[in-house]
Amino acid sequence: EMYGSIKNRILHYRRYLHYQIDKSSLQPVLTRASRHHQAIYNALFMGFSDVAKSEIESDIGGMLDIFSEWK
Repeated sequence: EMYGSIKNRILHYRRYLHYQIDKSSLQPVLTRASRHHQAIYNALFMGFSDVAKSEIESDIGGMLDIFSEWK
């Protein structure tokens, strides 16, 4: 249900990354995002909701930084 509410924004973000950012700049972005996503998953799996929330906020901050940097 939560994913459904943000699905279109995520797809837009992925498309933006794919078409607007050169490959050498994209790899660090994807690596950082992957680490955040793994940390979020692990925190939720282990029941650490505060850690998951912090990682989600950090991941969102990273997405906003990318949009402002490559706008």
